[in-house]
Amino acid sequence: MKLGLLHSVLFFLSFTAVANNNSTYEDALNSYNASDYDASMIHLKNALKAQPEHLPSIVLFAENLLAKGESEQAEILLIDAKHQGADETRLLPLFAKTYLMQRRYDEVLELITPYNANSRYKSEMLTFNGLALLGKKEYAESSEAFEQALKISPVNSNAMLGYATLELERNNINAAKSWINKALSLAPEGKQVLITAAIIYKKNNDVTQAFNLIQRLLALEENNYNGLLIRSVLLTDQGKYQEALDDINKIIEVIPNEPVTNYIKSLSSLSLGDEKSYTVANEHLKNIINGLPEELIEQQPIYLFIDGVVNFRQNLMEKADDSLSKYNKKQPKDITAIKLLARTKLALGSYGTAQKLLRKVHLDNPNDIEILSLLARSYILLGNNVRAEHYFTEALRFSPNNTDSTLDLAKLLILQQKFYQASELIRKQWLEIQPSPQQEIELLFILTKSYKELRQYKAGLIQAKKLIELAPENSSAHEILGTFYGVTGDLVNAKKSYQQAISLNQNNFTAVTLLARIYFNNNEQEQAIDLIKEQLELGDNSALFIELAEMYQVQKMNEQAMQLYEKALIHNPSSVLALTRLTQIHLANNNSKKAIALVQAYLEKYNENSDIHHLAAQLYIKTGQQKEALYEMSQAVTYANQKGERLYLLAQLQLSYGDRNAAVINLQRAISWQNSYVPAYVLLITIYNENKDQALSESYIDKLANISDDNSLINRLRGDMYWVLNDLDSATKSFKSSHKQQANKQALIGLYRIYRRQQNFDNISTLLDEWLVNNPDDQMAVVLLGENYRDKGEKAKAAKYYQQLVTQYPTNAILLNNAALTSLAIGELDKANGYAETAYEIAKTNVHIIDTKAWLAFHNEQYKQALDLLRQANTLDYEDAEIKYHLALTLDKLGKRAEAKIYLENAVNSKQPFRDKELARTLLATW
Repeated sequence: MKLGLLHSVLFFLSFTAVANNNSTYEDALNSYNASDYDASMIHLKNALKAQPEHLPSIVLFAENLLAKGESEQAEILLIDAKHQGADETRLLPLFAKTYLMQRRYDEVLELITPYNANSRYKSEMLTFNGLALLGKKEYAESSEAFEQALKISPVNSNAMLGYATLELERNNINAAKSWINKALSLAPEGKQVLITAAIIYKKNNDVTQAFNLIQRLLALEENNYNGLLIRSVLLTDQGKYQEALDDINKIIEVIPNEPVTNYIKSLSSLSLGDEKSYTVANEHLKNIINGLPEELIEQQPIYLFIDGVVNFRQNLMEKADDSLSKYNKKQPKDITAIKLLARTKLALGSYGTAQKLLRKVHLDNPNDIEILSLLARSYILLGNNVRAEHYFTEALRFSPNNTDSTLDLAKLLILQQKFYQASELIRKQWLEIQPSPQQEIELLFILTKSYKELRQYKAGLIQAKKLIELAPENSSAHEILGTFYGVTGDLVNAKKSYQQAISLNQNNFTAVTLLARIYFNNNEQEQAIDLIKEQLELGDNSALFIELAEMYQVQKMNEQAMQLYEKALIHNPSSVLALTRLTQIHLANNNSKKAIALVQAYLEKYNENSDIHHLAAQLYIKTGQQKEALYEMSQAVTYANQKGERLYLLAQLQLSYGDRNAAVINLQRAISWQNSYVPAYVLLITIYNENKDQALSESYIDKLANISDDNSLINRLRGDMYWVLNDLDSATKSFKSSHKQQANKQALIGLYRIYRRQQNFDNISTLLDEWLVNNPDDQMAVVLLGENYRDKGEKAKAAKYYQQLVTQYPTNAILLNNAALTSLAIGELDKANGYAETAYEIAKTNVHIIDTKAWLAFHNEQYKQALDLLRQANTLDYEDAEIKYHLALTLDKLGKRAEAKIYLENAVNSKQPFRDKELARTLLATW
């Protein structure tokens, strides 16, 4: 309970005393003056037994009841005293107090002060009028009443107290402080003066003075329940929850159903980690609030706040919103309430309203971590991740050792797919923050996800093992460990981890799916299928239906697969994956019309589903319907939440259709929508590089550098730019920097191209050898290394290298093709023929493999077969200069030199380089 709540407590306490005990009236009066109300009442009961109509005892009994906050009982006694003839002048101030405590403000104003009353009495009654007018929010009239009271009696400390309360209600803290100090100088032991002074100083952020004032009050009256309540609030703000709870329990012993004290008790119990006590206190608080009359809650701001809290905790967001909104109108400066109201608005989907509330309060509280974090969340929900990242970063800047701020920013980075930045943030922050065990688990989950996406599997495995140490009973942790075992090739431990994950949570469908895949890929198909079926016996699950269907599809059981995909759609009608798989089966059956009809039928039901429009676009792409594909992709953009990503896909499609200008426009739009969407920058920069537009390329590289910490990517893009500009020195420096900052394939290829153009074969060998140490299964790098041996003229070494590789990768058509060519180069014709034939059986439409088979046929003097193959290859790739050269040689062997010369001229005049181009040029000169 922070400032605003104290402000509301003030008005509640202004007219309320929560209070406390041998047999005569005098003893009762002494006890009353000593604030021992319970003792006083015992004496009065004894006195009234002896003399039931003793008016002084009746009136003093009423005063005791007022001191204890029991105004209704007090009023009964006052009416009795009035009927028995007690002096009206004696009773009027007491009736005024009674009505004020019951918020019967008009009845206070109807009390008529006797014309012959003394000035002090008149001033006192005017003060009561001022308080009643204050209760009615008639501030100008209230101020006038206090002013008149002080004119009549300049030493009326209660009028000064009233003025202080009025200025506090208006949020004029300095004026309130001035009036309360005047009241304190006249009534240094006035209990209500001390209480109000403490609240004013607390609101002025002078917590020490506020605490001292309450201590003075409690020294005068040890069990002053208002004082105990305020002290408990101050102690709660200081994190001294047990001391606060001790004060609260003293009040609750006497007044068990007071809402404010029970609210603070629930807060303190929660902060102390006493879940059992918190649950009991919270349930009791809920019952208290539910039992209060609606009109009482409406009248009392503090009750509105507590009602909002109770409903928020019960997830009754509409009710919470109603109470907190009303409270906010009465107490617009209460930051705690504004934060809770913003949380409620976010939960109800009113993201813009929540953001408006937060932005307003942020102006006065720019360093408030909670406000910054809530603002960031509102921006995420409104799709502006860039602004969200700004506010999370600000929160971390103001509180660099704050674990929650670190977690918030890391989660957002993961959401933005900035895995490298997320992992770096956690790695750097880990030494600075002191996370709780639960926070450490959350950080490890984020870190392992980052390493998984970055394919840093060894580092991920280490962190996953740490995660298991901290959370040995967490099913998801074992699932993650299993994934890292799987990707690092340790399938035995992967199985064990997935099995443990399932044993801890039988509803961990992801672990079930991944374990089933291991079985299936290990030729244990029946076990895989049985595992999925057993899981489905626990309940239908769309994802599991799809997984089982995919297994049936691999086994060519398309009918069973279709039935399961249809079941998945029944269970989850908007499952785009199931819909996609069904369309794939229809396409495989050469039934594109049925696939398109199915998707269009779904679009009639789910026309605002961006994913289904995207699926429709893909179908039209596959069936060659360009206009329809572009329309559906545009619709996918229209209905997308993250428009940047969809605009990027639309731009890719436009590029594939040759519309570069439209693609550029949509990539620029993508960046406008999602300023942090890196792929859009990369593609746009690639287009500008291809256009050799250095100015625009550099401009967007600089923009990307401003929103991305991935310096490796930035340098790689600069390398690409310098490469197309033929600035090889700058390109080399950029690619080397990129590769050094984070080893990556694109920079590797960039350096390979440069070294190859420079014929720096030794640098290529070093580059590829180092890469293959950490990436031994990278078949492209393996091929490039073999090509480098050929380029260096090391024919025998190249042939031996490829012959070894094909034993390791017997179905890799590219390796087989290269093995054929290198074997041919060293005269091993039989081996070459065998490799070429195998490669052709695997990839009959690959032009390079067709060309190699034709070249082998040429060397086997099978010119007609060679010609037939080369005609096919030339049709598939009409621009390939090397195929044209081979075609010319083959035609010449068949006695068709005139036609051959045309192809030879085309090959020589082509800008394409090929291995035998100089031989071709020499040959042409002789024809």
